[in-house]
Amino acid sequence: MNIKNTVSIGILFCICITLGLGAAIIYSDYIYNPNRNLSIIIVADSSSMYFHPEEDSVTSNSSSLPENMSRLIISWAEKHQATIFQKNGFLAGTGFVAYSDWFKNELSITEFKKGEFQGVYIPDDEGFIKSYEKDGILFPSSMALEVVGKYDNKANYGFLKNSDFFYPMEYMSTVDGTYFTDSSELNELVALFKKHGYTILNIMEAKTNSITKIIEKLMKESFMSRAVLFSMVGLVFCFSYIILLIYRDNLNRLWIHHIFGLPRYRILIISIRGAVLISIASLVTFYTILFNRMSYMETPDLYKIIKSTITLYALLFSIINLIGYLLVSKHFALKGG
Repeated sequence: MNIKNTVSIGILFCICITLGLGAAIIYSDYIYNPNRNLSIIIVADSSSMYFHPEEDSVTSNSSSLPENMSRLIISWAEKHQATIFQKNGFLAGTGFVAYSDWFKNELSITEFKKGEFQGVYIPDDEGFIKSYEKDGILFPSSMALEVVGKYDNKANYGFLKNSDFFYPMEYMSTVDGTYFTDSSELNELVALFKKHGYTILNIMEAKTNSITKIIEKLMKESFMSRAVLFSMVGLVFCFSYIILLIYRDNLNRLWIHHIFGLPRYRILIISIRGAVLISIASLVTFYTILFNRMSYMETPDLYKIIKSTITLYALLFSIINLIGYLLVSKHFALKGG
């Protein structure tokens, strides 16, 4: 193997790892949902947002007051018989309104009736209860909130880790934050926020997105998402170019071997073997990086990224090597082989 081939294979190895990292970024930022069957909408006040020069806000400069928005969100939830939570990272507690059975079924909530929102719900945690609750009152020396029930804070939902307690959404003091809902009717809710002066930073649907929807989302969502998408396209181009360059630089060598008895199918086998070896080496390196640097995701999600990367490698290597093989066959045919 000459120096040029060695350098080309090394570059191809680096591109494969980068493709895997790109797939991981897309999954973690645009697909990964730590809250399973809940869709996520991240909302910000557009009047305090900075927009990239290429992006114009589609909302007005003034945003509706929280009390007005809370009534509209509650009406939306009642209309669609949905449960919705609102969490702001700078405030204690999580606002909620529940017109479905999700709240009761998933969090094993006690003393709960759909459509009735009076008082707060606290985690069924002995340490929390001992520290903050007394005689059915949460924070008795300050806020004095009536406790009407408890919920299972050990349920496998990411937003529960910092929820502290649930309070009726009509009491929310800010609209900014992250919303979690079991409803699939997100378009109307998104339109509601935009109409009243709020910007949607991200939407993550509970259901698995198709490749077409993911690409569409990357194209439309933001300047950064488009940059990620075009970077992946650029990597695929570089990947294709390097492999075809290896074929082109070795045409004469392959022709000489063919004259001395190397059949064409053996050339294809050699190409496949090389692709498998590069893929394995790239996957081992990528696996090490992924599990050491992206441990905030659960193991099943990390394995989904690995499987997606394997599929991407197999697809790209198959298509480009087939094109390369056809070019070699055409070259042999022109030489009478």
